[in-house]
Amino acid sequence: MVAITAALIMLRALFLQVPGAPGGKIAAYIIPSGDAHHSEYVSACDERRAFITGFDGSAGTAVVTQQNALLWTDSRYFIQAEQQLKGTEWVLMKQGELNVLTLPAWLVKNLNRGDVVGVDPSLYSKTEWDNVFNELRVSGLILFPLEGNLIDKVWADQPECSKKPVTELDIEFAGKSVEDKLAEIRSEMNTNGVDILVVSELDEVAWLLNLRGEDIDYNPFFFAYVIILKESFEVFIDPVKVPTNVSENLVALNGVFFPYEAVADTLEAHAKDTTIPGKIWLSKNCNFRLVNRIPPEDNDRLVIKLTPLAKMKAIKNDVETQGMINAHIRDGAAVVEYFAWLEEEMMKGTPLTEISAATQLEQFRKVGENFRGLSFGTISASGENAALPHYSPTPESNRPLNISEIYLVDSGGQYLDGTTDVTRTIFFGEAKDEIKDAFTRVLKGMISLRTAIFPKGSVGSRLDTLARKSLWDAQLDFGHGTGHGIGAYGGVHEGPFSIGGRTGADDPGLQINMFTSDEPGFYKEGDFGIRTENIIRVVSVAGGGNFVTFDDVTLVPIQVKLIKLEMLTLTEIGYLNTYHARVSKEVGKYLEDNGGSQRAIAYLAKETQQIDISSASFMKVSFLAVIICIYNTVDKFL
Repeated sequence: MVAITAALIMLRALFLQVPGAPGGKIAAYIIPSGDAHHSEYVSACDERRAFITGFDGSAGTAVVTQQNALLWTDSRYFIQAEQQLKGTEWVLMKQGELNVLTLPAWLVKNLNRGDVVGVDPSLYSKTEWDNVFNELRVSGLILFPLEGNLIDKVWADQPECSKKPVTELDIEFAGKSVEDKLAEIRSEMNTNGVDILVVSELDEVAWLLNLRGEDIDYNPFFFAYVIILKESFEVFIDPVKVPTNVSENLVALNGVFFPYEAVADTLEAHAKDTTIPGKIWLSKNCNFRLVNRIPPEDNDRLVIKLTPLAKMKAIKNDVETQGMINAHIRDGAAVVEYFAWLEEEMMKGTPLTEISAATQLEQFRKVGENFRGLSFGTISASGENAALPHYSPTPESNRPLNISEIYLVDSGGQYLDGTTDVTRTIFFGEAKDEIKDAFTRVLKGMISLRTAIFPKGSVGSRLDTLARKSLWDAQLDFGHGTGHGIGAYGGVHEGPFSIGGRTGADDPGLQINMFTSDEPGFYKEGDFGIRTENIIRVVSVAGGGNFVTFDDVTLVPIQVKLIKLEMLTLTEIGYLNTYHARVSKEVGKYLEDNGGSQRAIAYLAKETQQIDISSASFMKVSFLAVIICIYNTVDKFL
């Protein structure tokens, strides 16, 4: 708290000496969460908003004036933000809630006409810049692009950016050469009359060049830009990161290397070059500092929308698809080893905490073939901490695990052949009815989305209610999205599509061999949280023509003891039995073939037992419930 207060004092002092700003000063400063590449997860050296606020959630924007310090974040982080801002002067603005002003609206209400609002233009996309600029301008406020970043000037122990070298991703895992990718991209450029395409998003750069890096924790990316021209392409990267073999291979394809910082000057020079008269294509997420280097007279040449790489990357090729399947079997075996170990230790009364448990899970993943690291910080949450959807344990929040509380673990791995993300919620003792009811409703939603049949190209918002209906029936809901794309040894969150209540303007809809999460949940603040998440793949329907469905990629048992069987339809039970039979077969074979422990093999057999609808426990279901189950099953096929 003392450090935050001191940093705010120093930051506010800088407001009075801003070279180039109208009047030489600013009245407010905006601090976004991202980096110059619009990354969801940022390097430690770019965690400016986290430094100045003390809130370390992945989403949020801060505003500082001489009198106020405010943080806007969404519902995923309300509880966490309240906890982390407590005792500071920071005020939480609950984004999207009634009577909570948006960031621009707050500035308009609280600043005076003619006041200047500063921001680092490399941290705003052009779309973000235009939206805020126009809203402020109407009220006489000025949004001004500052040179450099003011937080960097008050952050004494700011970490240095990584200098680790990039590595090549072999065609064995990439499935398509850089040359072939460039040919496809240039075909799209020709179709759109484009001569210059700027690749600014790090996952697209890594995918295009078949390279991976270590500049951002949990993400195999590196800081670089690429400019693609008709006959050549330019890579802007710190030269110390580029091994000789990498540079030689790309130079052979007409690649040219430049220092990372040269991208803006080079782009401006290309725009002014009369021998390159075609359009200039930049991603809608390209930062404003870069876009602003295009001379105003060339604005009519700008094409600002998602690049062709976004969709190409999201639709996995055959090699990437098989790699994702293989990685998830391997990952499923690691999670089964973990749960088998965890259950044994809990039943023995071994003291375990959220952190010590998560550390052991990582150890089980590490021994897997092609493992490169975690795909995000493990959400290992016990009891009331499970009610925080994006909780990550710290030494201060670390709770012990015990058999009388729920345990939610959301985790994943990075492998050369794929990226994984899986959530399971388990209970070692006997859960109360409220928990079982919520768990079953979440499961019903997950199954409903997974088994959907829908037209190819449908956007995720058309499917979102399937995952929520069972919760809505009980007037319950969850505040996060239902599904996100996932990379192939890439980002654990990948666009350009999603499954949620809203549809992005450039969402191409769900296509065959796109991979998405299916992760409904329920969170009761201060008590418990539940989420069940599988990665699923879009596949064709036999004889379905233009219709598609999903197939499971994640293979990890779902704890049956938490299910209220009387709430499931016969169709849902049939799905769960089929799923568990597949988990038993494929993960079981992997464990047996790769030296899996007998403990894990026994656990897998126990947790994937088929639900016998004629068993005594199931027969406790009321006659009315049976009739409803039969009606629902028959009605689905009428």
